[in-house]
Amino acid sequence: MIYKGNKPLILSTFGKNGTLRRMYRGNNPIYASEPQFFPLASGGTIYYKGDYAIHVIISNQSFTPAVRGNYEVFLVGEGGQGCNGANTGLGGGGGAGGTITLSTQQLFSQGYGVIVGGTGSGPATSFGGILSSPGGEAGDIDGDGFGGDYISQIATEPNYDGGLPTGNNGGGGAGAGANGENGSDGITPGSDGGAGYFLDWLDGVDVSAQLGPDWNNFFAAGGGGSGANGGTGGSGIGGNGSTSGNGGDADDYTGAGGGGCNFSYNPGAGGSGICLVRYRYKY
Repeated sequence: MIYKGNKPLILSTFGKNGTLRRMYRGNNPIYASEPQFFPLASGGTIYYKGDYAIHVIISNQSFTPAVRGNYEVFLVGEGGQGCNGANTGLGGGGGAGGTITLSTQQLFSQGYGVIVGGTGSGPATSFGGILSSPGGEAGDIDGDGFGGDYISQIATEPNYDGGLPTGNNGGGGAGAGANGENGSDGITPGSDGGAGYFLDWLDGVDVSAQLGPDWNNFFAAGGGGSGANGGTGGSGIGGNGSTSGNGGDADDYTGAGGGGCNFSYNPGAGGSGICLVRYRYKY
């Protein structure tokens, strides 16, 4: 059903097996050969994939549906900062990925304020006062080298743990898809950040002009830890850990965690968050 105010614009009837039988505009039938378009909302940059419109919002603004209907909302908070291992004397832990929220909401024809984490209004990403995704946990703020933990807000998705420090080597930050690795022993490669969460809404869509050429549809990966060897950030978006310089920053708009570093340097920053809204616009 598509509404304008409280009045239905298009009424659909379905058979017993759930297949579409006929659609009506008022009392007039619409035939299957005639495509119908759901009025587009405003806010962010709009992309199209199949029968769906996807709004990508990377700055604080409003999302305004043209009509009442069901909309899928995906939020990621800012990723956690790495740490610099001030107490280990060497390696700091990586930051965790920012928290993810995925929810279907019935929205009305009004403005919904969107705040994107990491863009100057705090680490949380929120939608219309209805949904909110906190920022990711930083690598251990006490400087003991623990990677940040990932706390899930999706009921079907588990929590993940940041890596533990080993000697003077910090652990990797947890991502939305895996634990961070424990600190290395100084011989093996460094502690990698946990993998992120893959969302296919924009897979195959060219978003490079807005989100950059390296966009890979992963979110909320952990940052790499530091120590005798620097760990790699998760899923190609988390910041890399470093032993001889500042920790690597995570990719923006992904909510990934920043990389840890030696106590003499500065840890990497977490990536800013994002808001995506998807709905079916073509029937």
